[in-house]
Amino acid sequence: MADEPTVPERGRRLAQQLAGQECLRHDLGQEWAPCRCVMLTGQGVIEIRGNPAPRIGQPGGGTMRAFIIFRDRVTYARRCLEAIMEADLNPVIVDQGSTWPPALEWLGWLESRGVTVLRHGGGHPRTIWDWGPFRALCGDDWYLVTDCDVVPSEDCPADWPTRLVQVLDGCPGFRKIGLGLRLDRIPEHYRWRENVIKWEANYWQNELSDGVYAANTDTTLAVYRPSGGGFGGIDGSLRTGHPYVADHLPWYEDLGSLDEELRWYHEHAEPGVTFWAPGQPQA
Repeated sequence: MADEPTVPERGRRLAQQLAGQECLRHDLGQEWAPCRCVMLTGQGVIEIRGNPAPRIGQPGGGTMRAFIIFRDRVTYARRCLEAIMEADLNPVIVDQGSTWPPALEWLGWLESRGVTVLRHGGGHPRTIWDWGPFRALCGDDWYLVTDCDVVPSEDCPADWPTRLVQVLDGCPGFRKIGLGLRLDRIPEHYRWRENVIKWEANYWQNELSDGVYAANTDTTLAVYRPSGGGFGGIDGSLRTGHPYVADHLPWYEDLGSLDEELRWYHEHAEPGVTFWAPGQPQA
């Protein structure tokens, strides 16, 4: 008898079977890529056609909230949201002052389907930890925070949320753990490729155990242990190694030929927030 398919595998089959029905979809030029067919209750709890999502991600049980920090880049955010939902996590969008009209429309569309959108309004993403609505949703639970431009690589194992929680739970001296950011396929055309590789190589030096590194982590994809919602700084964090890695999507951009969305984002980004901008790199 064949093994029972995993939850993501079952979700993909449902998506294929129910293509064209009430799957997650967007009307701004293209549909969502096939992923898990889901419904969202008014409370934002993920369901697969009425069946509750498995309670994964926290040592004590419960579907972990995943906060996606967003500003204007709908294409990246859609990929990130798809990955979060395919991992059976509970998404919350934290909008950092989007102004691009299609982005505003997309946020409204998400809200109409029951996705929680927190409108923080701007500033550095680290300031959300000082903001009451965000801290209230963090509560006393484990949670995940990610910039919208970071997604697990296609060959990252599907159990990555559980892996992150298990490693962090066994390392009480650390505040958070993120997926490592892969460097092995940044294209030659990326303007700051050598700068990125030199800078990020520092985070692959201090291997504490097999595939686990002590490495600073800002707001790229990471799981946080419960602590009243505090950020805890960039240091005191862990990253995983291959195969538990993520793609930092801006490192694949052709900065000399940006589309309208990315041009808008870079032209309207707040100073000091966008690290690898089309202008001079900061590393």
